[in-house]
Amino acid sequence: MNTGEEEPDAVEARMAKVKHKILVMSGKGGVGKTTVAANLAFALGMRGLDVGLMDADMHGPDVPKILGIEDKRPEVSEEKIFPVLVTPRLKTISIGFLLPSRDSSIIWRGPMKMNALRQFLSEVEWGELDYMVVDLPPGCLTATTEVMRNPSPAPICQVRPGDIVYSFAGGFMESGLKAGIEKRRVLDVIPQGIARVYELRTKTRRIKGTADHPILSLERKKGQSRFYNYTLRWKKLAELQHGDIVVIAKKFLEGKSMRIPEVKETWKTRLTIPEYFGFERVIAVTYAGEEEVYDLRVEENHNFIADGVVVHNTGDEPLSVVQLMKEIDGAIIVTTPQDLALLDSRKAVNFSRVLKVPVIGIIENMSGFVCPHCGKETNIFKYGGGEKAATELGVPFLGRVPFDPKMVEAADSGTPFVLQKESKVKDAFEHIIENVRVFVEGKE
Repeated sequence: MNTGEEEPDAVEARMAKVKHKILVMSGKGGVGKTTVAANLAFALGMRGLDVGLMDADMHGPDVPKILGIEDKRPEVSEEKIFPVLVTPRLKTISIGFLLPSRDSSIIWRGPMKMNALRQFLSEVEWGELDYMVVDLPPGCLTATTEVMRNPSPAPICQVRPGDIVYSFAGGFMESGLKAGIEKRRVLDVIPQGIARVYELRTKTRRIKGTADHPILSLERKKGQSRFYNYTLRWKKLAELQHGDIVVIAKKFLEGKSMRIPEVKETWKTRLTIPEYFGFERVIAVTYAGEEEVYDLRVEENHNFIADGVVVHNTGDEPLSVVQLMKEIDGAIIVTTPQDLALLDSRKAVNFSRVLKVPVIGIIENMSGFVCPHCGKETNIFKYGGGEKAATELGVPFLGRVPFDPKMVEAADSGTPFVLQKESKVKDAFEHIIENVRVFVEGKE
C-alpha cells in the first residue's frame, strides 16, 4: 500500500490517465441518481469509449446490484486492485464488492472509510480511460432532529425556507478560540427519503443521521509537553468514535456573539468552554436502522445547531473526491419533475460552484409515466421541474428520462436499461448522452 506521502502522487498518476472525469450527484435521495450514473457509464462504453465507474457511496453501494455483478470480486495482485470488468469497455469499483454478504452494513470508524475512497483512486488499476463517472452520496439527518430555530426549536421536518436558525461562527485565532452564535436564514429544507442512519451519543446529547453527515469536532494538535492545542474539524458522523470530542451548544445570548478563551487541556484541568458552548466526548456511534431523513441548508455559514450539536449540511465524500481528483470536467445533477426540484437541485449546484466544478447540467428523471400496454405517457409526477430549475439556476438542461416500469425491472434484474432495443427511456438517454459529450468534449 502507499504511504501517506506517496498517496497524493499515486492519485495524480492514476488520474492523469483519465481524459474526462464526471461527478453524478443530487440534492436528495430517491431520485435515481445511481441508476443514471450506471447507465451513463454503460452507454458511454457502448459507444466504444473506455469507461470507469466509481461508486463513492460507502453506506449504500448500489452499483453492483444495478449492473447485475453483485457476485463478482475485484482481483488483487502485487498491491494493485483490479476493478470488476462489466464489459470490455466498462470497469467499476464499489465497496459493495468487498462486503461479506449483500445485507452487510459498513460501520467504519476513524480513517477507514476515507482511506477506501483514496485507495479507489490511487491503488485501483484503472488504466487508460476516456471517462470516469463517480456516483456521489448525500448526507442528512432524521426527521425528528430538533433544530435550534428562532424563536423556538422545531423538528427539521417542520422547518421551512425563510425560517431563522442559529449557526456556529468562529474558529481558532492567534489569541485563541473565538466563537459566537449568529442568526442565519434557512434556504432549503430537503426531504431525502428513507435512509440508513446512525446514532451519536455523548453524556447529554443524542443525534441521528446518515453516516456521512458532518459533525463539528475538536482535535488535539501536539504542542508542548504539558498541554495540547486544539483545532476544529468537520468529521463524518460514522467516523467519530469513543473518546472523540464534539462541540455542543449550551446557552444562547440573544443578538450577541461570545469570545471563548483559548482551549487547552493540562494534566489537572478539564476541557470546557464557559456558558454558551461546551465540549463532550463521544460515548458511542451505533447503527440505528432506517428512518426518514432531511437535509437543511442555511445561508453563508452552512451549519446549524441540531439536537444541541453543531452540524453541517452535507457529507464530505464529494469534497474529498473533488480534492483528490482535482481536475474535474463537471457535475451532473439528477432531480425529479416536481416543483420542489428547484430546492433539491440548488444545493448540488451551489456545492459544485463553491468547489469550482463546472455544472454539466440537470437531468429530470421520472418525467412522465410510460404505460406498459399502450405506450402513452402520463405526467403523474408533474412535468418540467428539472428544466425550470436549470433555467432559474442558470445551468444547462440535459433532458428528461420517462418513468417506465421496464426500467425498474431492468434495475432489479441488473440489466442496464440502455440495452433495451426500443423504448422512450433509451431514446431519452441517447439524447442526454450526446448533450453530455458536447459539453465535456467540446472543451478539447
